Amino acid sequence: IEVGKSEKVGASFGELALLYTCPRAASVVARAKATKLFRVDQTTFRFILKSQTIRSGQEKTEILQGVSFLKDLTTTDLKKLSDAMTPVLFEKDQVLVKKGDKGEAFYLILEGQALMKDISVGPTSYEDQTLGPGEYFGERALATSEPRAANIIGLTQGIAFSIDRI
Repeated sequence: IEVGKSEKVGASFGELALLYTCPRAASVVARAKATKLFRVDQTTFRFILKSQTIRSGQEKTEILQGVSFLKDLTTTDLKKLSDAMTPVLFEKDQVLVKKGDKGEAFYLILEGQALMKDISVGPTSYEDQTLGPGEYFGERALATSEPRAANIIGLTQGIAFSIDRI
C-alpha cells in the first residue's frame, strides 16, 4: 500500500491486525515526505472500539424509548431491538421509501430531515410532512403487511436506523 497519493486525510490501515491479533497483510510506504501518521496500539484500539459500541447501544436504546408504540417494551426488548438496528446514510433527494412497495423495514431518523409525501391510507389523503431527528416512519407497513402509504425522500443528508422485518 502506498500512502500519500491516493489516500485521503483520515484514511486508516492495519485495523484487521488489531482486531484479530494477526500479522499485517501488507507493507505501507509513504509517498510524500510530509506524511504524518498517528499510531494506536491494540489495547487502546480495543478500548475505543468497546467504548463506542457501548455508547452506540445506549444511544440506540434512548432513541427507541422515544417511539410511542414501543413504550411498553422492557429494557431487555429495547436492547434486542437496538442490536438489530442498522445505520442507513441518505442523501438529499434520495428516495428512502417508495409508495406502493412492500414494507420490509421501519426507520428512525438520527440526523437530517426527510419529506413524507403523497400520503394516502385507503381513500384518505394527508398533507406532506417533514420528519427530523427522533421521528420515524415505515412502522405501519411492517405491522399491517400493507404496501407503503407514502414516498419518503431525503430533504438533507442524514442518518437513519432501520429495523428489518424479522
